[in-house]
Amino acid sequence: MEPNRASTAGAIDLCGDLRQFFRQILGSVRRSHDYPATSAAETYLAALLADKAHPEQTEQSFNRPLTLLLQEALSAVGMDRFERLRGLGDEVLYLTGFFSDHLSARGIAQDYVEQLGARAYATAGRMFASDRRDASQVLDELAENFSMFAALVHDVSDTLRVHAVRSPQALIAVYEQWLRTGSSALAAGLASRGLVPVRGRSGVVN
Repeated sequence: MEPNRASTAGAIDLCGDLRQFFRQILGSVRRSHDYPATSAAETYLAALLADKAHPEQTEQSFNRPLTLLLQEALSAVGMDRFERLRGLGDEVLYLTGFFSDHLSARGIAQDYVEQLGARAYATAGRMFASDRRDASQVLDELAENFSMFAALVHDVSDTLRVHAVRSPQALIAVYEQWLRTGSSALAAGLASRGLVPVRGRSGVVN
């Protein structure tokens, strides 16, 4: 079953320059939640999310087991090996950030998937020559702090979900998701719409 992308489509369609759009969202979320990411990593993530905004890219993410993709990447040689490893790191980071509920529903442990993604990035980073150290450092940063970057991307996903709300029903759905997850990004988004989410009988305060 393919995840529902409708929650982000409205916000994304309004932006002509996707990379700049995601860079702005990433920067805002990073500052709001004090994520210690470098500018280079933020730029890389913006490009990744812009690429994944295309539906055909998302569909590819669920076609084959990630462990098989890692095995194939490690068995490849040369530039093909690098591209497969880097691409796998991208896939895992995107999946854990945007579709963690989908992974959980399939019985896939997120920490295991994050370790797989971190290994892919780290191995790809080691393939760079010494004169390409700047590019290698970005992949090393993503590998060493993979769980943190997955959380950052997840907060971006939640922020987009709130931005895409166009009806009271959609706003209620966001509140119900906040009740399940306790997401600070969802809470901030609800507050920006004049609603203060609180747990308990009182529900949402406006």
